[in-house]
Amino acid sequence: MLSKILEEIVEVSGYAAALELCRAYGGRTVRVPVIMPETHPIALTMGKAWLTGGGAAVALAERFGGEDLAIPAERTALMDLRNQRIVAAYLGSNGEDGASVSALSVEFGLTRKRITEVLDEAGVQRRSLA
Repeated sequence: MLSKILEEIVEVSGYAAALELCRAYGGRTVRVPVIMPETHPIALTMGKAWLTGGGAAVALAERFGGEDLAIPAERTALMDLRNQRIVAAYLGSNGEDGASVSALSVEFGLTRKRITEVLDEAGVQRRSLA
């Protein structure tokens, strides 16, 4: 569901830091420094994560240092994350069925049709009503 680059950024930096990066640089390409100084604009953007020992920004530099990253727009990132949550809620966990399409439409404020489109786009096999 997530774009490949957003998935990788979330993996190394966490959701909150990834969204801050998308909010600040979405739709643009940024070069990630090999070593992330505390005063670098990316480190400042991911600021709260920096206070926890440099975590998110340093992890970003360790994984992508020296690379140009095409940062997804914030809106795209938020919709990708929302859609990922919809799929996870539908599929459930621990072998149990997840939420119904109707319940998800209420929870996410979307139409039933849009929920089924999200599930179809993700290639999710929908449960039968029988």
